Amino acid sequence: MKNTPIELPVGSLTMCDVKDFRDTLKRNHTVVTLCKYPPTWHSSDDNDRYHYYFRYHNADPDVWATAALLVFDLIQQGHDVLLHCVHGRDRTGGVAYVALRLHGYNHDDACAAMKAARPKMLDEWNTLLEERQDVHEAAYDAAGAMIDSLPACADLPWWTTYFAQEARSKRGIPIGTI
Repeated sequence: MKNTPIELPVGSLTMCDVKDFRDTLKRNHTVVTLCKYPPTWHSSDDNDRYHYYFRYHNADPDVWATAALLVFDLIQQGHDVLLHCVHGRDRTGGVAYVALRLHGYNHDDACAAMKAARPKMLDEWNTLLEERQDVHEAAYDAAGAMIDSLPACADLPWWTTYFAQEARSKRGIPIGTI
């Protein structure tokens, strides 16, 4: 089962895990990694990359909202985002759900789009998205409140205030953890 992008008006969202990362990665992807350890990259990788880690069981809506706003903002700027964590299930699912809600999807449509785009997770997301809906909806509300205070897109990307620069980053993309 292949992962397919969720096409949005100005960009797209594709989800995967570390096992199918290489098969899913395309040259046009901007990669957002939600894994604990910073990813290692092959020297031929030209993709822009962001790393943001938090524990899946973190119930702080602001933590989830920050990750979702990063994905939302990248998509709004026209990027095709490849979002992943280790299993492509918990953090990936929650952040993708909130990002889709920010793009105007209701709960049922967001869940259906995610399951269609990543059929491997169909059974697990039937349970997880319902079990964690209160956390994800709180993150959606927090993200909505944060959007009004974000700088205009023409300004330096807002997320640079949240992510520390990693000296070894080949492309100089801000990454960090919370």
